[in-house]
Amino acid sequence: SDGGGRFFYQPKASQKERTVDGKVKNVHPTVKPVAVMRHLISLVCPTEATLGYVPTVLDPFSGSGSTALAAKDLGFNSIMIEIDPASIQIAKERFFEW
Repeated sequence: SDGGGRFFYQPKASQKERTVDGKVKNVHPTVKPVAVMRHLISLVCPTEATLGYVPTVLDPFSGSGSTALAAKDLGFNSIMIEIDPASIQIAKERFFEW
């Protein structure tokens, strides 16, 4: 086997994704691509059909909110925890503009 199926490649988050089409000023230094977070969530979280209720994703270091956006895309609830007020504001703006 060539092992190619073990890897998931995704380029870094685009400016369009970082700023939700220019609607959010996002200066967070390590914005994760939403596609990566969707992939990771789908690997470890059971679906609503399996659970019988809408799953909730917990991210204790939410940064600019990419995990919350991925959870939203997948139809999951999310709980985000972040200590930095500037990052909280960015995450909230991205979430509501997404």
